[in-house]
This record gives sequence, structure tokens and C-alpha cells, in this order.
Amino acid sequence: MQKILLSLAICLLLIPNMANASVFTFDDDSELSSWYPDRTAPDQFETTPDGRLVIGIAPPVPSQEFYQTKEKTDIGTPATGKMIIGDLFVDAAWHDMRAGLWGTSSVGGVTGWPIISWHNLTDSYGFHVWDLNHWVAVGQDLTDEDAWYSLGMAITGSAIDYYINNSLVYSSSLFLPTTIDEIILNTKTSFAQEYTVLWDNVGVVDAPTPTPEPSTFLLLGVGLAGLLSVGRKKFANK
Repeated sequence: MQKILLSLAICLLLIPNMANASVFTFDDDSELSSWYPDRTAPDQFETTPDGRLVIGIAPPVPSQEFYQTKEKTDIGTPATGKMIIGDLFVDAAWHDMRAGLWGTSSVGGVTGWPIISWHNLTDSYGFHVWDLNHWVAVGQDLTDEDAWYSLGMAITGSAIDYYINNSLVYSSSLFLPTTIDEIILNTKTSFAQEYTVLWDNVGVVDAPTPTPEPSTFLLLGVGLAGLLSVGRKKFANK
């Protein structure tokens, strides 16, 4: 009885960390073979010696409204219960640009884009999410530059939950994808300038399992202690 209860307690504590990960860690260029450009290929797309992905943007500007570069990889996995993740380095040298993590879902064509993006524009600064047809500012207190941020978009089946540094910053039910077909690393600027974007740990993992509140763990501990006490008394009376 004691062994069974102890095992139960361990399993409950480990649940939040059990994720079937499919993540690019960019330890070397061999991980880049499944990525391909969309619209305009970046000037630089390679791994760094310390295991990061660097995307370099340089003039000339292509013949379209914005200098828009995307690198994308095909995923093709059911969306519900999954989370698109990526670590982005926000560079203080950036200006008049944006860099974001996108997911696409296709049903006879692209139907929606879950997006979380950093903006450094004249009228838009900080993190934003794309809520079907408009940008929404999120994480207004997360404005440190020259810093890494962990981004995530979890598809729960009833909403898309957006995370920054493992904290929920926005939730939307306006668009609910059924599959994750692509991950896109997007860079966009209206000007012919040079800059680089660093990424790490990009991919799809299981969405986080809700973690019980501390009071729940306390009650669980009290209940287990009571059961163990009863078990010991019964054993002593035999």
C-alpha cells in the first residue's frame, strides 16, 4: 500500500514535465535541411558555434511592399494538445522591423496564422499576437532588450494560448486550427537595412498540463499522509 501511494505521488509531480518533443536545437547545420524559404530567402541562414540559428537580413529590398523573409519547415501534426515554441533574442540594435514565430494551418489552403511577434516600429513596440485579423499587444512589462525570450502558442482545442517565458499572456478562440502544417520564422521591415535575428529551441511539443495550485499539493500531501497512517495502524493491529 505504501509503495503504491508513493508511486502515485511521484507520477503526479512529474506530469507537467512529460512532453514528446520535436525541437530544433540548431547544434549544427544538419538540422537546417528541412527548412526552406518563402517569399525572399534571407542573406544568412546558418547555425552559430554556440548552437543558435542566425537569420541575416541585408539589402537590396525585393520588389514588394515590405522586405519580408520567411524560413519554414513542414510539421504536419494534429494541433490539439500541441504547442509551437521558440526562443527569440531581442536585439537592442533593431529598429523599424519585426521578428516572429508563426504557425500555419491548411484546409485546402492556408486558413490561419497563430503568430507571436516582437515589434520595433514607429507605432508598435514590444510583443504582439495576431488574433485572426488584427494585432494585440501583450506582455507590456516584457520590454528588456538584448535578452532571450521563450515564446509558445498552445492549441488546447477550445483556444490558442500564447505564452512568454512560460507565463500565459493571451488566449483567443477566434481561430482554432486542427493541424500544425508549418512553422515559420518571419522577419519583416519596410527599410533596406541590415540586421540579424537569433533563434533557438524551435519546434512542437506537448502543450503544458495544468499544474495544481500549491494548496492542492498541500491537500494531496495531507490526504496521502492520512492514508499512510491508516495503513500503518492496520498493519500494526494484525
